[in-house]
This record gives sequence, structure tokens and C-alpha cells, in this order.
Amino acid sequence: MSNGKGGIREMTLVFTLALLGVGLASLLAFIPWYETSAAESAIVDVRIPLFDPPDSAAQGSGR
Repeated sequence: MSNGKGGIREMTLVFTLALLGVGLASLLAFIPWYETSAAESAIVDVRIPLFDPPDSAAQGSGR
């Protein structure tokens, strides 16, 4: 029993399709699926009250 060139060709095809599938799955896993604008690129807006200066316009000078 000998595989010959047909067996090598079949194994090459199987490995090529497997690598193509893994590459496509990786591509789809890491690209965004929805359109985002530059202003809304952050999912979470982190604010630390200790370091955020108060808005002087909101407090008003009143003097």
C-alpha cells in the first residue's frame, strides 16, 4: 500500500484549508464588527474625581 502523490496532495490541501480557516477566524475575531467614530472609540470613560479639576464655569464666579 502506497499513498504516492495523491496522498501528499490531499494532505497539502487539508493543511492549507485548515490554515486558511484559522487565519479567517483570527481576522474576524480581532476586527471591529461595528463602525465607531473617533470620539466614541473608548468603551469605558475613566474619571478619577481626585484628579479632575472642577469646572469653573459651572461653579460661576459670583463675585
